[in-house]
Amino acid sequence: MASAKWSELVPGEFFTANINMGQDIVLYQKLCYKARPFNAVHINTGNVCIIADTDINNYERVQVTFDIKPTN
Repeated sequence: MASAKWSELVPGEFFTANINMGQDIVLYQKLCYKARPFNAVHINTGNVCIIADTDINNYERVQVTFDIKPTN
């Protein structure tokens, strides 16, 4: 994982916030600014949200892989 400022993250990129939320990993995806007022999707819940767009290094870029399986 790599630390990043908000301005360094690009739309579509996955990231976590450097905050302790227990043992759960809180995963986000940055949205295009055209989606204002929302600027991220909280992947854990699917909700759009507003992340403070500060230039503090409080985000971690992460690589996400998905295993696609058909459901019946």
